[in-house]
Amino acid sequence: MEGFILSILILANAFFVMAELAVVSSRRSTLRQRSDAGDGGAKAAYELASSPSAFLSTVSVVITMISILSGAMGGAVLAAPVAERLVGWNIPKTVADPVSLFLVVLIITVVSIIFGELLPKRLALAHSETIASRLSRPIQAVAVGLGPIVRFLSWITDTLAALFGVRSSGEAVPVSDEELRHLLEQGKRRACLVRPNRGWWSGCSASTR
Repeated sequence: MEGFILSILILANAFFVMAELAVVSSRRSTLRQRSDAGDGGAKAAYELASSPSAFLSTVSVVITMISILSGAMGGAVLAAPVAERLVGWNIPKTVADPVSLFLVVLIITVVSIIFGELLPKRLALAHSETIASRLSRPIQAVAVGLGPIVRFLSWITDTLAALFGVRSSGEAVPVSDEELRHLLEQGKRRACLVRPNRGWWSGCSASTR
């Protein structure tokens, strides 16, 4: 029974990891096109990608809870029967207990990394928009359910960050003239921006002062 519950936790972790990376790495233009074509899942994914703050906070809370539960179950529940088996093989209990704990934690860690992290991320990167469209509706439902907890934790985080002089994530960060100049040069090199005349940057720079 404990192994089944642990498997469910690993699959749940994989679900949220996959959903998070799929939404973040999806092209919003593609999601918007699918949404306009009537794809409800793509619409939900586009909404999450357009305002990811609450979505990412929700995923972080859930993944942290899953990690805590997995660790507690592995250390406190699954290690005991392994220790009993080792004792049955005439291994002293003082040796069997730490060895069983080490083996259980090692196995859980390897399985969790492969099936709960690496494989879901590989799939999410390979099929970003499709996976995001399929998983975003359940994520939205979870975000609504955990909304009060997420807002409370965000408030605590913002309060503590303010003590160190860090702005809230919702505040705009000023952009310097040098940063604007760098972005404009990048855009010009990639043919993304067209400067109609040589005096355009001077006027723009002057207007920002």
